[in-house]
Amino acid sequence: MSRADPFAFFRALKALGIEFATTDPAKAKNLHQRPRPLLRQLERQGFSVETTKPSAQALKRFGFQVTTVFDVGVDAGTPLIYDAFPDVKFVLIDPVPESRDRVSPWKEKIDFDFFVCGVGAAAGRMQINIPMRPGKTNLARASLVTFADANASMFTQFEQRDVEIRTLDSIAKDYEGPFGLKIDTEGFEIEVIKGAREMLTKCEFVIAEVSVKRRFANGYRFSQFIAEMGENGFEAIDFMRPLRPDAVDCDVLFARYDSHRFDF
Repeated sequence: MSRADPFAFFRALKALGIEFATTDPAKAKNLHQRPRPLLRQLERQGFSVETTKPSAQALKRFGFQVTTVFDVGVDAGTPLIYDAFPDVKFVLIDPVPESRDRVSPWKEKIDFDFFVCGVGAAAGRMQINIPMRPGKTNLARASLVTFADANASMFTQFEQRDVEIRTLDSIAKDYEGPFGLKIDTEGFEIEVIKGAREMLTKCEFVIAEVSVKRRFANGYRFSQFIAEMGENGFEAIDFMRPLRPDAVDCDVLFARYDSHRFDF
């Protein structure tokens, strides 16, 4: 998990109407102005303050240098990567055409191309399953795999659409590296990686929503996704959204293992 910025932590507390007071001013003078020593002392006692929500600030701390960033599974957009890399080229990919309109507000903020297609291990066509509840279509949960029974029971019905599938390699060949990649494809993430072997050789980082529970029929295991990334030269370096006992998925940040980020 990403360590929280000490000052951001104190600001969050203040927003809740909470401020620290000390019984020993000599040891903690102006505590609100110097939170880092406090957090270091807490860590020595076995406590730490971590972020549970992905942030551009946490991502920027790794110093990734990229020219093009691919956002696979866009929905309404991914501010995390747009804010972290505001000056690079973005390639937004989503099989649901409505996503193009949902990201239109970003046109004034970032430079992007949009592809209406799914991304997988091989080119072709597939059925996408879009879950629905009365009066609402949940486009963000659209998936190219079948929902497991427990997961499907959360919805009243599913709309199915025939969509084009392309490989990420076929799309990335027309763009300049080094690359960054974010994947959120509702259980189809490992298939995206299988169709990105060449692209990943030019990739600096991958942020993936990775399943940890059986959300989809015949879905991949968490260990399988980690192994697939390892075969492509990547290792997990952070959990942008933590792995919790009750979590069904988490956001994992991968970096190239041959980079300096894994040096002792």
